[in-house]
Amino acid sequence: MQIWKKKKDLREFRRRRRNTRRRRRRRARENYLHWTFLWSLLGHWYMRRESS
Repeated sequence: MQIWKKKKDLREFRRRRRNTRRRRRRRARENYLHWTFLWSLLGHWYMRRESS
């Protein structure tokens, strides 16, 4: 019984770790998109300021 419980916990831990890794990757992609958007806005504002 003890061994079975340990195996179950290990499986849960493995699944949890995989989920966190997937979630982290998605968050990284969202951050990347957010930063590119900010940089494009900054570049647009800078170009407008330089042209005037």
